[in-house]
Amino acid sequence: MATKLTIQGGQAAPATPSELLTGNYTVAGFVTSPPPSPASAPFISRLSDRGQAELIGQVGASAKSSEELVAGLLKLGEKPSKACSDPGPIRMERRLVLSLAGRHAEPSTRLDAMAYVLTLADPQRARFVSWNRFDTQHETVALGTTRMKQSQTAGLTDFDSDKTTVAATAIAPAKEMLSTLNLTATQSRELEETVASSRRFTPITGSLSGPGAALVQQGSVGLDLFGNLTADFTLELNPAAPNAPAVGEEWIYSTSGLFAADGTAQTNASAITLARCVRKYAGSVDPIEASLNASGVLRRVSKGGDTVIEGDDVASYGKIDASGAAKIELVDRAALARVYFTIQRTGKDYNLYNHAEKEDIVFASLDEARNWVRWLRQTGSTELKGIQLGWLGPPTKNGGLPMLRKEEASSLEVRRCESDTGRAVRCGVIWK
Repeated sequence: MATKLTIQGGQAAPATPSELLTGNYTVAGFVTSPPPSPASAPFISRLSDRGQAELIGQVGASAKSSEELVAGLLKLGEKPSKACSDPGPIRMERRLVLSLAGRHAEPSTRLDAMAYVLTLADPQRARFVSWNRFDTQHETVALGTTRMKQSQTAGLTDFDSDKTTVAATAIAPAKEMLSTLNLTATQSRELEETVASSRRFTPITGSLSGPGAALVQQGSVGLDLFGNLTADFTLELNPAAPNAPAVGEEWIYSTSGLFAADGTAQTNASAITLARCVRKYAGSVDPIEASLNASGVLRRVSKGGDTVIEGDDVASYGKIDASGAAKIELVDRAALARVYFTIQRTGKDYNLYNHAEKEDIVFASLDEARNWVRWLRQTGSTELKGIQLGWLGPPTKNGGLPMLRKEEASSLEVRRCESDTGRAVRCGVIWK
């Protein structure tokens, strides 16, 4: 019977039951984000029962509703998200999930090995950096103990003491001597040698080549490879892609101390802190894709398949290749999207501009941009910490760039921008 191996990537329709019941096999693969590590779990979940009860009591004393209590508990110990990038390239962690399914035509048949290969569709844009973790449904199994014991005994009994002398033995006929002797002999052997042993089932080997990654899963005696395999890997965007930049950079602005404790705008410049740092982002939101291919080694038994033990089998091993590769999405649009906030005037298309650094003023959050607008409106100021604020637009009569005027504060609005198809950006007013 012909055997077929097919591959499905992403949201492809599952194989029909008839395909899986006729000796065919399918590999289904998809990619997701790795689960959070224990360190990133809510702070309360890392406390003892007594500690949790005490913390709930303390937070609940000031909470006005159950929703506020839950939000407060989850927020405790939460690390604030960083607006800027860490030094080095942009790296993204993903988890690959592979499911091998099917039904063997003969009960004694099994898949002895499987190989999976991922090849990036655009190797100039990104590359594989590392495999981080491998997991299967088979764990290390203790095989128990083996015992071996061996003993041997022999004996002789003389029923006629008069015939035990040398002379008597010499003259006695053989038949008579045998009749007067009782010879006994026993021998036994049983396993008793104690050996503690264990074996790691289905070892996995991973290899990387930049544009490609491979996983090889090895089976074991009496153990098939049906089931799930997961592997965590890291991708890196290439900042020096030859065709178009895969990584962009922008300056992100942040402030603290714009408002006093009573909510009024701070007029003391020394109490305000202004910072700007670099944030890296993906140059395009087009998904990062790869082709998934697979190949296996199938063990078929021609004799001895009616017993569980494989030692008496007459088996042959044959290679089974997938009928074709499947496209799989490694990083989706949402993970590559660039989101930022700017300040503009109603009906105008120019962002608030830093004349000293000659760059747009960009924020990582709505709250940060909104605080700037509120502060500018309340103070009537046109500069912040020595930064001359203005607009990048048509030159003034004197040939310079237009500056921010006090009367423009009331018409300022915040816009949210997000990466669109390819390298385009879509913006819209989110707060006035």
